[in-house]
Amino acid sequence: MKIMATNEPTSMRSSSWLNRWWLPFLWITLMPIVSVPISAIVFGALIRQPEEASFPPNNPQSQIDLFQGGSCDSFLSTPCYEYAEAVPALLAFALPGFLNLVPIAWVLSRNLEVRGAALAAFLLGSLRFAIPVLVLMFGYETVANSEGTQYFRWDTLDFIVPSEPIFSIWVLGALAWFGSLLVWAVFRVLTRRPAKAGIASVFLGIAGVLCLGLGLRALTTLGHLYIGLPFVIVGAGALRFAFLGFKSACREEARHVP
Repeated sequence: MKIMATNEPTSMRSSSWLNRWWLPFLWITLMPIVSVPISAIVFGALIRQPEEASFPPNNPQSQIDLFQGGSCDSFLSTPCYEYAEAVPALLAFALPGFLNLVPIAWVLSRNLEVRGAALAAFLLGSLRFAIPVLVLMFGYETVANSEGTQYFRWDTLDFIVPSEPIFSIWVLGALAWFGSLLVWAVFRVLTRRPAKAGIASVFLGIAGVLCLGLGLRALTTLGHLYIGLPFVIVGAGALRFAFLGFKSACREEARHVP
């Protein structure tokens, strides 16, 4: 009876969800099942024609003198555009994308390997969280209508590949998803030594700096607090956890030094 009483708490602790190193990776692997459809549906509902967004209507004209008129489906004509209001479009991807940051919860584990997995998964989740915002802010033109509302604008001509932003976001997101699987597959090898957890902390710190920079750019460019502030908070949190993870890894390594 005495042995059973001693072993029961240990067994309960070992089976806790916080002590399973693979759960952070499983989370970010399955999250696209939820976040991608939500973002796609919301962003699709935000697409506007020029007249709906208070812009001049599309008026395609042939760029070759031999032809009269033009078509939005021809690369020989002047471009036609579609629009999506900037702030709601960013939120359509950013809000579901916050689910990718949940793996940071596993840093509460007392197991160093689990904390290293949490930091690595959080880094990967932060990248996937940032991809849509980076694509929209740096890959598409931002214009303002007569009322001063900012919109993302893109050419409607699908030449070789679709021109809508969601295609570029999906392609980069798919690459990041496969990258997550690769990191998951090699994590065991990379973390057999406790000091290896410091590697994830270094990259997490880099991600924190990038998030801070992106947040500051959103604040200064778009001028919207509720767009830039989450990135600033995520960046600051990433730097904080990177410091704690690296410090913990150094302390654990010091214990093995004779």
